[in-house]
Amino acid sequence: MVTPPSSPTKKPDDSLSETPIEPTPKVAINDPYAIHHSDNTSLVLFTPLLNGENYGIWARGITMALSAKDKMNFINGSILEPEDSNLYARWKRSTNLVKMWITNSIEPDIKSSFMYVDSAYQLWNELHDHFYQSNAPKIFKLKHAISTLKIEGMSVSMFFTKMKALWEELDATSMGTTPCICAAGKEIAEHRNRDKVMEFLQGLDDRFANVKSSALLMDPIPSINKVYNLVRQEEKQLHISTSSNVQVESATLFNQRSESKYSKGPENKKPRPFCYHCNMIGHSREKCWKLNGYPPNYVPKSKERQGTMLATSRNEKESSTPKESFTADDYQEYMKFKSFMASKGGDSSVVSSANLAGPYKEDADWSG
Repeated sequence: MVTPPSSPTKKPDDSLSETPIEPTPKVAINDPYAIHHSDNTSLVLFTPLLNGENYGIWARGITMALSAKDKMNFINGSILEPEDSNLYARWKRSTNLVKMWITNSIEPDIKSSFMYVDSAYQLWNELHDHFYQSNAPKIFKLKHAISTLKIEGMSVSMFFTKMKALWEELDATSMGTTPCICAAGKEIAEHRNRDKVMEFLQGLDDRFANVKSSALLMDPIPSINKVYNLVRQEEKQLHISTSSNVQVESATLFNQRSESKYSKGPENKKPRPFCYHCNMIGHSREKCWKLNGYPPNYVPKSKERQGTMLATSRNEKESSTPKESFTADDYQEYMKFKSFMASKGGDSSVVSSANLAGPYKEDADWSG
């Protein structure tokens, strides 16, 4: 039996159309070239897609996704094109896969200009150079937002959450998305932590003056998370103290009101005057209007009261005017006087009118 000739070895193709991708039969631990069976070229790593304005948050999301798939080495320069021809095919397959994932996460009108780069590392650097340089206004805006953010009306937890979101966006925008693996990386991280501690403490109000002083006096400066926990504990302590003070003040006020209420007994009240003329409380007999008359400008509240007032005033006026009794003897004297005047030729009607009107000045004691 003749064995058919083996197929000629194909030269590695640089095209991006290598689907479907066959998974690695046996995935070795920490093998950067390993491809999982769920990995395919149509995968979108992050949404929303890169549109030029959201590069900071977009790049952050891409690096997180690639890190989860153990493919960060293909964009940070750790794995470049190998010189060994045996590894070249595996490297080419992996870098093309990462390129497809990245370009799938870019808006169509932008990604067309990035389809002809050779590797995922070159693609990532070109995207960074193209969009990172235009982020200066956004960096300025973020730093301004951080410096002006205050705790006013917020809890410490809410304030720290907002501040942390701004820090992360600023880090992704201004410091790049590729982790620094150089010797100065630790020093840079410490410097950034110190800045965050200062910015967080500056946003607190005077209630946290003690904890701010304590944190600033620590050497070395504690981590931002530790400072946050210290401030949270201070907030809880202030809340407990405030609640206790409110309870004490409420109890004191209640006691004062109770003492004031029960200290006012009948023995402390001034007796109200009583009028024995009208049998009413509130005025004395000397100030009784019914007895002494109403003021000239007094306006009664009802017609009934007005009628009562007028009747009372009339009765009081009549009672204050002296009345003269007209006896039978007086009548006899009057008739005699009238007859006398008639015999003299006088006008009896005038005499009657004059005498009925009462005594006149020339005869004051005529009635005897």
